[in-house]
Amino acid sequence: MAESQPTTTLPGIDANTLSRIAGVSVGTLNVWIGRDLIPGVSIGTQGRARVFDLDTAIHVTIMTALVRQGYAAPFAADVAFGARQAGWHHRGKMAIVRGSRPRAGRLTEELFTSCEAPSLTRLASMLDRRGRPEVFTVIEIDRLAERVRRVFMNLHFIEKSEHPINTR
Repeated sequence: MAESQPTTTLPGIDANTLSRIAGVSVGTLNVWIGRDLIPGVSIGTQGRARVFDLDTAIHVTIMTALVRQGYAAPFAADVAFGARQAGWHHRGKMAIVRGSRPRAGRLTEELFTSCEAPSLTRLASMLDRRGRPEVFTVIEIDRLAERVRRVFMNLHFIEKSEHPINTR
């Protein structure tokens, strides 16, 4: 698998700012860190602020979006990690299908399967060719990543605001 590449050199953000970008509470963010669901972020020393980079912010934003759709945090972390491993560059839409699926007469033990395409139209075509599942979730990685990047580019605005960040 390809290693995640930093998208650009930008300043890091603190947990409070990340919480506002991703739409998750700082408490939940800390639980996810304690459960080792966010790669490269350790529990750290009490009283010292954590600094999160752009890749981590995108990862947390994808996790949050999936958790809001009813997926368990460990599953959401696995999906975000899989997407992150290939890097955020040139990412489009990802369809995920949960759990075991029959293949060649037997069930697989995969946590999830996924496929990606640059657009929803191409993703639908791919799913149709592969045998579209009855239930699946589409993650618009490109839109989520772009939303987080835009906020990172305007950090001076974030630091002055006490309200949740509406980046839609």
